[in-house]
Amino acid sequence: MARIVTALAVASLITTVSVATAAEPNEAALVESVSGKSLDVQPMDYVRVGQTIRLGPYGTIVLSYKSSCVREMITGGIVTIGTEHSYVRSGEIRRLGSQCDTGRMVLTDADSPTAGAGQTFRGIQPTGFLAAPAR
Repeated sequence: MARIVTALAVASLITTVSVATAAEPNEAALVESVSGKSLDVQPMDYVRVGQTIRLGPYGTIVLSYKSSCVREMITGGIVTIGTEHSYVRSGEIRRLGSQCDTGRMVLTDADSPTAGAGQTFRGIQPTGFLAAPAR
């Protein structure tokens, strides 16, 4: 009995750590593209608040911020990731903003990922190895 309780406690701890790690609340922006000699990040990486990226004089990076819907194109310098925008030293930055309601979206029943989970398609004849055997 003690082994079962210990096993359940360990499984619970692993699940909790896995969920907490997957959430990564301090991921601020997505790297859309990067060029130059920066080995810090690659395209499609998430960057964290406070992370510093050294681009060099001609390196470029394009970031999309999750919470503010700001897209930044940065050329050269040292970039420090903020919560809603970047801070750039010795470089040039261009910001494009768009209106969005990130974090304020309300999911309705019609938009729910399970809304179409039980749909039935009638009139489609199965073919191939999934077809019912002839009687």
